[in-house]
Amino acid sequence: MALVVGAGPVLLPASPWSVAADRRLTQLQEEHVAGTFEIFRDNKGEYRFRLKGRNGEIVATGESYPTKAHVKRGIQAVPRAAADAKIEDKGGD
Repeated sequence: MALVVGAGPVLLPASPWSVAADRRLTQLQEEHVAGTFEIFRDNKGEYRFRLKGRNGEIVATGESYPTKAHVKRGIQAVPRAAADAKIEDKGGD
């Protein structure tokens, strides 16, 4: 099996999986990531997250969590929730 992005070049030729292939896959994921979750503490000392797009703009923020483990679980829930989310247009247009 070879890794190809779209109609582009072969990025990983067909060969037994190796540490080098794993490193290249990680590099490709980082290059094509849609955004980055950042974990930070708010002014009350609780953990929160924000999702930043590739351009550095904040796309979404999460509620506060008492521990870092809780905020990480909140981050993991975002893709699951977004996959089934409906869009409500409250713009009034």
